[in-house]
Amino acid sequence: MPKMILNWERPLYKLHADLAASTSSVADADVLFVIDGIERSLQTNCDSAAQYLFFAIAPICQSKPYLESALLPIALRPLYALGIETEAAVSEWLKDFLARGKPYVDLSESGRTWLERAVSSPNTFQSALSKLVVSGE
Repeated sequence: MPKMILNWERPLYKLHADLAASTSSVADADVLFVIDGIERSLQTNCDSAAQYLFFAIAPICQSKPYLESALLPIALRPLYALGIETEAAVSEWLKDFLARGKPYVDLSESGRTWLERAVSSPNTFQSALSKLVVSGE
């Protein structure tokens, strides 16, 4: 069993740095472990949680696009809790997120690139939102 991690910031920044250096050096299981740990440990409001989760997953989705289907529901869960349940509403929230400049986290260039692409093609979120609606999360 992996050891208990109380502060997920270091593992996340290491994960982002490792992905920037070489996508192939980062195991998918490690990515999912860190993101799951972050989601489970967040103790904040839904808007801030969504900001942090999108900050966390965006560079991963840019580097490993095949993980989008596993990671998007995690980042969308706090927005869904806020009543943001449609692709258009998610896109509007993300546009606002991107326009804020630096949120309390510094979005990487690869993360910003992925988010801008995701916002311009909102059906990126359709499958992930469907999973949330079906599961009732």
